[in-house]
Amino acid sequence: FFFKQKTAYEISACLVGSEMCIRDSTYIDLKNSLEQQLGSLENELGVKSQQAQDQKEKFIWQIAQLERKLQEAEKDKEVVSKDLENKMKQSQDLDQQISSDEKLKERINYLEQTIKEQTEKIDQLTKKLESK
Repeated sequence: FFFKQKTAYEISACLVGSEMCIRDSTYIDLKNSLEQQLGSLENELGVKSQQAQDQKEKFIWQIAQLERKLQEAEKDKEVVSKDLENKMKQSQDLDQQISSDEKLKERINYLEQTIKEQTEKIDQLTKKLESK
């Protein structure tokens, strides 16, 4: 039958001895050190979490600004597009007017030539009549 040796804690929680003091002080130091490290990590995590939240809010604000600028740019694009459309229509109207003016000039030239020819004929007829 095998006998297992009991620790001081298993014998009684109220025992105090050099072995318990040495062993417990090492564990207590280690526990305190780990609790300090955990506290530091939790603080660092809290700071980083706040920084991440601040950065997120900054990005959200920047996105909102960019969306506003995009909307303004689209409105400007619509205005410029309508203006361009109007200018193109005006240009087409001017081209038609110029074409119409050129046709009118051709017609005027034709009529002037016809008048000149008719005037010459009248002059010739007048001279013939005067000579008789």
